Amino acid sequence: MLGQVNACYFLKPGDRLMVIRAKRKRKVTVVKEYPYHILVDVGMYKESINKIDVLTEDVRLIHQ
Repeated sequence: MLGQVNACYFLKPGDRLMVIRAKRKRKVTVVKEYPYHILVDVGMYKESINKIDVLTEDVRLIHQ
């Protein structure tokens, strides 16, 4: 087991993040943090980031 999946990152709606996934960078805005995923606004649509991907370091989150 890698650790707690439902780790809380204390993100608030409106927080700006840089999401790095497989050498692709994207600036997003947090909509809401759930126990197992983070809902973000990418522009014209919303996307979900699984927290297990953050824990396994497939996705990196950087505060802007």
